[in-house]
Amino acid sequence: MNDALKGILNENETLKWTGSPENIKLTDSANKTKVMIYFGIALVWVILSIVLYIPFALKTGTTGIQLVIVLVIMNCIPILLVTSPIREMLGLRKSRYYITDKRVIVQGTDRVMSMVLNDGLRVRTEKSEGGLGHVLIGTAGDKKPSAYRVTAVYGDMDEKTVTGLAFYNIREAEKAASLISSK
Repeated sequence: MNDALKGILNENETLKWTGSPENIKLTDSANKTKVMIYFGIALVWVILSIVLYIPFALKTGTTGIQLVIVLVIMNCIPILLVTSPIREMLGLRKSRYYITDKRVIVQGTDRVMSMVLNDGLRVRTEKSEGGLGHVLIGTAGDKKPSAYRVTAVYGDMDEKTVTGLAFYNIREAEKAASLISSK
């Protein structure tokens, strides 16, 4: 067993398949609109905050350091909004996917999420660009294509239980889905 799997696999659990996302870009066809909307909202927000706050700050005698601090605080939300696709992309690049005889596992940068294989587990595939595909497991199959990346990085949770996982942009998506379904 390699080092990446130590502490992830349980005793008597057999690895059947492993994969990872490929060809991860900042924007792909499913996410291009979302990224552009985030960028547009953030740009408008930043411009409005500067245009509206600077005249107010000048009238009230705000110092330069106070002006900078207030503008940074006012613009935290749009900065987080614009950087979320970048964080998703970086998270995907570090993700690893595993299918065992008992579970489906997503290993991310800071978490390991898994779902027990059972007869009622919903699984579907969807084609993506470049001959790759997505495997949508559980509640992930209910999502729109623009949400697959987020689900692949963070999973779907119901209180403390993982209810959905996604294998994003993988080769052999059909094979992975059939291994999950064959339980």
